[in-house]
Amino acid sequence: MALLLRTLVASIALVAAQTVSVAAGTNVSSATSAPTPLQLMTIGQAIQLAERAVGGAVMQAALIQRSGKSLYSVIVAGGKGPVDVLVDPISGRVREIK
Repeated sequence: MALLLRTLVASIALVAAQTVSVAAGTNVSSATSAPTPLQLMTIGQAIQLAERAVGGAVMQAALIQRSGKSLYSVIVAGGKGPVDVLVDPISGRVREIK
């Protein structure tokens, strides 16, 4: 349990650093494999998934809390305006497009 908690804390810290780099316009890792059970999907992977799901370019991305769960919120410029794609960082799946 302690190892899982340390892994989660380290992953969240990494995600926070990647969120800052996305906001600053720097390149983020482009790995495409799905996360393992103890590994969170990177923000770069979430961005790629969201861009493919909507067919646009990322405008903003961040790790958020919704109903007690961590999700990546990736705002993508869609054909009819910005679209919020919610990605589960554990399963690596799109949870909602709105």
